[in-house]
Amino acid sequence: MNKNKYILIFLLVFMAKLSGAEWTILVYMAADNGLHNNALDDIAEMELSQFSSNANIIVQMDGDSNSQLPGTYRYKISPNSEDGIQSSVMANLGEQDSGSYLTLKSFVEWGFQRYNSNKKALIIWSHGSGWYKQEIRGKGIAPDNSTMNFISMSDHELQKALKYIELDLLIYDACNMQTIENLVELKGVADYIIGSVATVPTTGLPYTQIFDYWLQTPNLDSLVVNIPKIYVDAYRPGNIYNQGSNLPQATFSTAKMDNLDTFETALNEYLFKWSVYPEEFRGVRQEINEFGVSYTDIDLKELLEALEQKSGNEELVNDSKVLYQSLEDLFISYDSSSFNYKVGTASLWFPLYTHQFSNNWPYYRNLDFAQAEIGNFLNKFLGPDEISPFPLEITKSLVLNETIYLEWENHNDPDPLTYHIHFTFADKSRQVITLQDTGVYEGRVEQGGEIYIIAEDASENRTSSNVVEFTLSSAYGKVYLAPNPVRHGSEAKIIVYDQGIGGKQAQIGIYTISGRELATKTLMLAEGQDENKIKLADIIPDDTVSGIYICSVKIDGKYYKTKFAIEN
Repeated sequence: MNKNKYILIFLLVFMAKLSGAEWTILVYMAADNGLHNNALDDIAEMELSQFSSNANIIVQMDGDSNSQLPGTYRYKISPNSEDGIQSSVMANLGEQDSGSYLTLKSFVEWGFQRYNSNKKALIIWSHGSGWYKQEIRGKGIAPDNSTMNFISMSDHELQKALKYIELDLLIYDACNMQTIENLVELKGVADYIIGSVATVPTTGLPYTQIFDYWLQTPNLDSLVVNIPKIYVDAYRPGNIYNQGSNLPQATFSTAKMDNLDTFETALNEYLFKWSVYPEEFRGVRQEINEFGVSYTDIDLKELLEALEQKSGNEELVNDSKVLYQSLEDLFISYDSSSFNYKVGTASLWFPLYTHQFSNNWPYYRNLDFAQAEIGNFLNKFLGPDEISPFPLEITKSLVLNETIYLEWENHNDPDPLTYHIHFTFADKSRQVITLQDTGVYEGRVEQGGEIYIIAEDASENRTSSNVVEFTLSSAYGKVYLAPNPVRHGSEAKIIVYDQGIGGKQAQIGIYTISGRELATKTLMLAEGQDENKIKLADIIPDDTVSGIYICSVKIDGKYYKTKFAIEN
C-alpha cells in the first residue's frame, strides 16, 4: 500500500513538471530613455513579492547606456528583500535597440519557449504615447534614446511583434496606451488587455501588491477585474504611492477582447449615422477631458455620458445609451482616482481643430481602425473639407494580350475616394473609367496611349497622378501577379498566359526566396483561354508572413516563373 502511495506521489510530481508552471509573466522594460532608475525600483518591488515556483517572472531590461548597469539584461525574478537586484541574471545581451519591434518579438518568443506554462502574460514597461508617432510629438512606444527608435502602432509594429503569440493577458505599464485604436490593432493577440487612458506616473504599477494578488488568484477573470483596482488604489490618498491628499490622474481598465468586434461594429455604425449631424457633438466635445501627447484624445465613456445628459436630440441620446452598453461589455473593469469617475475606459482620437486633424491624419490613416468610419466622421465634424487627397502615383502599368493591368497608391483619405482613370489613345480618342475607393484596375484596350488618374473626395477636392504611357504587347509564355506586392485583404491573382494552354493541367508551386516549398496545387485551366487567372488565396494560407516569394507554374513540361512580395 505504501509502495503504491509513493508511486502515485511520484507520478503526480512528474506530471506537474511536464505541465510547466501555471504562469509565465514576461516584462519588457525599455528604459534607455530616462527611466533607468525607475526600472531598478520596479524590479526591486517585484522581488518583494512572494511568488511561488508555480510562476515564472522574466524581465528584459534595456537601461541607460551611460549608467553603472549598461546594456540589456534578462532576469528570472525571485523573492528577495535586500537592496539592489538579487535575481538571477539569465543573459547579458549587451546594447540592444529596445525601440525595435524585432527586439520585443525576439524576447517574447524566447521567453515563452524557454519557460513553458499554462498561461502567458506580457507587461510592456516604458514611455508610451498611444498610436502617435515620434515625428508628430511625444515619445512613441518604448523609445530608445541610444538609437532614436520606437515601436510604432501606426506602422503596425506592435502587431507584428506579438502576432501568433496568443497571450492570456497584455498589460501596459506606459502612458496613454488604452485607446480604441490600439485595441483594434491588437485583435487576436491577447484575451485581455489592461492599460491607462491617461498618463502613468513614473512609479508605475505597484508590482508587489499586484504580483502577490496574482499568486493568490487562480481565476483569470477575477485577476483581470481586480488589477485596475489595485493600481488605482495605490494612488489614492494615504496609500503606497500617495502619502498626501492630492489626486493624481490614475486610470486603468481591462478590455475583454472577445467583445471587441461587436463593439467596433456598433461604434462604426454610430459614427456613420451621426457624421451627417456633426453639430450635435460640437458643444459637448469642447467640455470634456483631453488626453494623449497632443491632447486630442477623449475618453469614450465621458463622451457618451455627456451626450446622454446634455443632448436635446432624443434619438442621439438613445443611440448613445446603446453604444454605452456595448462599451460596458468590452471594458469589464475600470477605475480612476480623479476626473469624478467620468473617465477610465479607453480613449478615441477626436481633435477639435482642423490643423490637429491634418497634421496627424498622415499617420493615423495607416491604423486598422482608420479604415472604417472615423475619418469621415471627423472630416464632417471639422468641415468644410478643403484638403486635397494625398499625392497619387501610378505604380504599375502592364498590357498583356490587350488587357491593361493598373495599380496605384490607394491612400486612405478621410472621405471615400472616387478615381477617374483618363485614357488618351493613339488615335486621339479619349475614355474615362470611374471607380470607387480601390487601387487596381484591369480592362481591355485595343491600342496604345497615355493614362493619368484623378482622385476626388466627397468635397470635390482633387489630386492628379503622373502620366504613364502604354503600348500593346503580344508577348506569350509568362506568369504575372496582380496586384504585386500582395497586401492583406487584396484579391491577388496569378495570371498565366501562353498560346494553347487552355484546358490543360497546371501545376502551381509557391516557394520562399530560399527555395522552401510553401504550397502546391494542381488544377485544370479554362478551355479555350490563352490567359488564365487563379486566386492566390486558393493556393497559399491566409496567414502567410511578409516576404519575397517565387511562383512557378508548370504546363506540359514548360515552366513559367515570377517573383512577388507579400506585405502584411
